[in-house]
Parts: sequence; C-alpha cells; structure tokens
Amino acid sequence: MPAGLVEFLGLSPVQRRADYRSRVEKTVRDHPDDAAAQVAWLKLLLEDGSAEQAPALASRIVELSLPPVR
Repeated sequence: MPAGLVEFLGLSPVQRRADYRSRVEKTVRDHPDDAAAQVAWLKLLLEDGSAEQAPALASRIVELSLPPVR
C-alpha cells in the first residue's frame, strides 16, 4: 500500500481537493514545461471558475505540446 494512502482516504472531499490542488501547483511551479501538469492546472482553474487565466494557459499548453521546429 502506498505511503500516506490511508491518511489521504481519511480526508474529507474538500481536504482531498485542497491536497490535490497543492500538489498540482507544486508540480507546475517545479516543472513549468510539463504539459500534463499544465493541463491538470487548467482543469482546476476552470472548475474553480477562474476562466480569465484559461486562454493564456491553453496557449502555453499548445506551445508545450508542439514538436520542436528543426
């Protein structure tokens, strides 16, 4: 069983979401070129009603997802 799983499952849904959000924020901060992390962050922003940041972030994700130009 993964470490911390029992503790995580003991959290309320609100606490689990806050934990997930903090982990996504940390990953985005530590790995700004990780497109998957950026997509998770975009989903959280949209779910929280922070749509004003969505267009810029979506553009960033597209840039990260495009193959490098040679």
